[in-house]
Amino acid sequence: MKYIPICTLSLLLLLSCAQKPSKQNQVKKAIPATEVSEQEFNITARFNWYEMKDDTPYSLIFEIDSGGIIYFEDCEMNNLDFVVYLNESETNESNTGWGINEDLSLLEFNITYTNKKQPNYLNDSIPLYAIKKIALDTMARKNDNVITKNEFAVRAKFIDFVLGDAVHILFEKESGEMISFDGSILFDFGMELDIDDPASNSDNQGWVADPEILGKWFTLTYFEREQAMYIDGPMGTASIIKTAVFDEEKDKKMAPIKTPTSFEILEELEGDLDNDGISEKVILYDTGKEIDLGTERQICVYKKNNDTWELWKKSVSAILGSEQGGVMGDPFDGISIEKNCIVIKHFGGSRSKWEFAHSYKYQNGDFRLIAVKVGSFTPCEEYEVLDYNLSNGEIKYEKEIEDCDKETSKIEKKEMIIKLETLPYMDGFSPGSTEITFPNSEIIIYY
Repeated sequence: MKYIPICTLSLLLLLSCAQKPSKQNQVKKAIPATEVSEQEFNITARFNWYEMKDDTPYSLIFEIDSGGIIYFEDCEMNNLDFVVYLNESETNESNTGWGINEDLSLLEFNITYTNKKQPNYLNDSIPLYAIKKIALDTMARKNDNVITKNEFAVRAKFIDFVLGDAVHILFEKESGEMISFDGSILFDFGMELDIDDPASNSDNQGWVADPEILGKWFTLTYFEREQAMYIDGPMGTASIIKTAVFDEEKDKKMAPIKTPTSFEILEELEGDLDNDGISEKVILYDTGKEIDLGTERQICVYKKNNDTWELWKKSVSAILGSEQGGVMGDPFDGISIEKNCIVIKHFGGSRSKWEFAHSYKYQNGDFRLIAVKVGSFTPCEEYEVLDYNLSNGEIKYEKEIEDCDKETSKIEKKEMIIKLETLPYMDGFSPGSTEITFPNSEIIIYY
């Protein structure tokens, strides 16, 4: 198996040479000196990648310290040739025989360049500057881990590497939120499979996530830049990983939580619930205890204490019983961590269906209900939805009455404010047990 660095989205599969082969009869675009204006500019920048046009190297891409990108016309001077012609064994339909010069990749250069009176353009929108002088920067920065004002840092777990018409490197933050990157400068998250590997197919194009680091935690620094989001695709803002450091402390194995006798785990997830930068663990259990409708469910929230998990909070009411979904059966429809909140969903009914989504946030020492969404619908009769923001008291209600035979519908909307003195605790609140009524109306909603 072979690894290659991921430097940009476009032309990712180009292979490069360790040595510069002969380039006889290979014609590359020159820079006519007559088109160069008098004004000169000086920068220090890192060689990143290149772009092709008509199967020929056309532009060079350099990255400045801020993470910004500057584009130059392809050139060869001072014995520095940034794009080289590949050996026959490395040539394929994708790279058309050209590849990045690995000897110069990611090195920093002092560049003097000019803007042309009639510049060439990349993708008809990006002007290409002309390099007048270029030399390797012998005083290049020594510490790539320094975060500049235009860079960002995040601690996250490596989830997947996907190669389609663009690179997608997927991570999960401690809050449970997913974050996707569009490339990595120095660290390899993808792994190229052998040609005869049965896991290689047209969907993954022979690339998969490196199994040795899958599920591992990293401290990442990244920056954003404008670039083509897909091969020959539109320009957009891409997030590029600059450094990736394995987080040994975060990845340290925690002692497993012992499941209580007769309990069954239904869901288990992690995320930062109290905004302290450290993930908590949420486990939803079926306790096996018989209640009026099925068996009891229980939510337990655990906090880290060194290398063990300790029970922090729990609720035996926030999840409905296993048979409280009517003819639909088990009403539990999912649990997630979103924006530091525990979000619990239920669904049930018969011909008429209902659904709940309750959001609980840790504040004032406990988990409180801060938002509710309630829906109910009967096909060809009516559909109701209520959004209640308990934090500010805003309630929005919409009802659509539908007649499928006449192909008509009527929509009714209402809004009001109900600000509670104390937000309900997660432990003690039961979904669908609290009533909302609207003044001068027969509308009653249970949340």
